[in-house]
Amino acid sequence: MSAATSIVLVLIGAALVIGSGALAIRGVSPREEAVFRAVNGLSDAWLVPIFVPMQFGTYITTPVLAVVAWLTGRRAEAVTLFAAGTASWLLAKAVKEVAERGRPQHALEAQVALRGPKEGGSGFPSGHAATSTALAVVLGVALGGWWAPVLVALAVLTWIGRIYVGVHLPLDIVGGAGLGVAVAGLTTLIADII
Repeated sequence: MSAATSIVLVLIGAALVIGSGALAIRGVSPREEAVFRAVNGLSDAWLVPIFVPMQFGTYITTPVLAVVAWLTGRRAEAVTLFAAGTASWLLAKAVKEVAERGRPQHALEAQVALRGPKEGGSGFPSGHAATSTALAVVLGVALGGWWAPVLVALAVLTWIGRIYVGVHLPLDIVGGAGLGVAVAGLTTLIADII
């Protein structure tokens, strides 16, 4: 990836985090709630098809992919993957402390379908969305070809999954995805410089 492309990713990602954060602190709009309800209200029959790929956004995916990259001789990509996944996860946790936006079960008045363990703390931004997006961008650039759409699909299913299981609102996902894009751009830029 060129330095210019990496910088563009950082700027786009930062704009998404700041923009979605500015909207999120205003509360849940009727439009955001409608999107949440549409996804969260899907049938329980979707649980396995959504839950399984949603695991791409868990932190454990980061070291696993980094080890696989390392063992297959892609040492530079392994380091970048580990840096991007770890930084996106940690930054999401740091931003949550500042944003203090409640999760759907606290932010919405009506019932929320929780499909899995109840999660506490702030919902903005989604750490799963940040991690899955950062990993998808870094891996998509490294592998290219048919891998890119597969990785985008995994990230998108992670985003949808976090709303479906009832632990994030749509702006949480946008903020997390933006954070992931920014971190991926920054880590690839640093990797290219080093």
